[in-house]
Amino acid sequence: MPFITRQKTNWRFIGIVLVLAVIVGGGIWFWMKTQEIPLVEVPEIEEPEEPVISKEEITEEVETTEEVSDIIPEIKFEYTIPEELEKALLLAIENRYGYSGIKFISFPREGAVTSVDLNNDGEREFILDPIEVYTKDGSERYFLAGPANFPIYIYQKRDGVWNEIFYGYGMNVSFLEDTTNGYHDIELDAKMGFHQYVIKLYQWQETESKYKFIESREERVDWE
Repeated sequence: MPFITRQKTNWRFIGIVLVLAVIVGGGIWFWMKTQEIPLVEVPEIEEPEEPVISKEEITEEVETTEEVSDIIPEIKFEYTIPEELEKALLLAIENRYGYSGIKFISFPREGAVTSVDLNNDGEREFILDPIEVYTKDGSERYFLAGPANFPIYIYQKRDGVWNEIFYGYGMNVSFLEDTTNGYHDIELDAKMGFHQYVIKLYQWQETESKYKFIESREERVDWE
């Protein structure tokens, strides 16, 4: 059926096309509305659970760490010393310096007497740094310390007897993490001049049951 017939518009043809368009379009629209589009379910993501560590596991971990690590021994203030230890120290001073009849010991300050467990056996060794001693009646007085350095003793109690296991002359002793024959190594700092210091290393000698000097190094400090 021609759209234009003899120079005239074929309105009948146009009407048929419009009716068909409405029918087809309405059918498509009705079909789309009646179709059910299933929803896509998004799976729920579960958060990972934090591991629960029991007290037993924590304790076991701490104990293991302490067993394998080297720990610098803790120094404690004693303030007083046992009577038998004081007698042993007086005898050692008499023998070392040639004094006789001394009965009293003077320390540089209150709390100067300290103790440390050098071999981790649960028993503490005493660190003593006397600066002077007196005779019993106080008539004679002997200085042991110099301008900067003083004697440093370390005593250990074995079988009920106090034994001298270290002697040095300096300003300070330091206890290292490193051990020799089960005992912590010791460094002794001594002042040799206004700017000069010497640091001496001591290690435990099992055959002599005491510390022995190993080596030393010098250090210079420039004061500002």
